[in-house]
Amino acid sequence: LALKEIINMRKIKNAPIDLYGAKKLPEKNISKKVFRYQVLISVLLSSQTKDIETAKAMNKLKKHGLTINNILNTSNKKINELINNVGFHNRKTIYIKKTTKILKEKYNNDIPKTCKEILLLSGIGPKMCMLIMQIAWNKNMGISVDTHVHRVSNRLGWVNTKKPTNTQKDLEDLIPE
Repeated sequence: LALKEIINMRKIKNAPIDLYGAKKLPEKNISKKVFRYQVLISVLLSSQTKDIETAKAMNKLKKHGLTINNILNTSNKKINELINNVGFHNRKTIYIKKTTKILKEKYNNDIPKTCKEILLLSGIGPKMCMLIMQIAWNKNMGISVDTHVHRVSNRLGWVNTKKPTNTQKDLEDLIPE
């Protein structure tokens, strides 16, 4: 019952993710490779950052030129200035540069096609990988469970778990693909 109510509510009410989520942040009318790269960067920036702040940083990066070649030619100092409103921006600047270099050298200016490979990139964890795979490659790898999804799922009584990884498994068994 609660799931049906949530689905109906979501049809008429936007959440910040509807406006500023990783699916909405890449530029329109760009190549598929650049789109996938921008998805990866938006997900990387979103960790420990509110959606609106991620969107602000992404807008600054896009205005600067959010492509692999342009980011490789941009100083760490400049990237850090562009993303200084997101959480852990100093660390994320390093992740962006390292990851971008790998994408250029190893993946022909694209992102990897598997979670196994994406997880080898700096700053990307399993929850992020599932989002990237869904948005960039249209592959459903599971439900990405953060602390909020974990907490709310337990409050709704959908699961009775102590850890987000257990919540993920239980939700995937409960909710249709």
